Amino acid sequence: MNPEGIAAADVAAIRAAKGWSTYQLASFLGCNQSTVWRMEHGGNISGPARKLLLGLKAEIDQEAEAA
Repeated sequence: MNPEGIAAADVAAIRAAKGWSTYQLASFLGCNQSTVWRMEHGGNISGPARKLLLGLKAEIDQEAEAA
C-alpha cells in the first residue's frame, strides 16, 4: 500500500465491489476514465479523489465486516 493509504489494487477492488465501470467511477471522482485507468495501474492517487476513494474503501470494508 502506498503512503496515502490506498493502492492501485484497492482502486480496482473498489470499482469491482461497487459494480461500476471506469466511467462511473470517474464520474463519482470528478475525473476522466484515463485517470481511473492510471490509478488502477499504479499512477498517483491524490487530492479529492484520494479522499473519496478512502471513504469508499472504508464503506466497503464495513459492509464486509457486517456480513
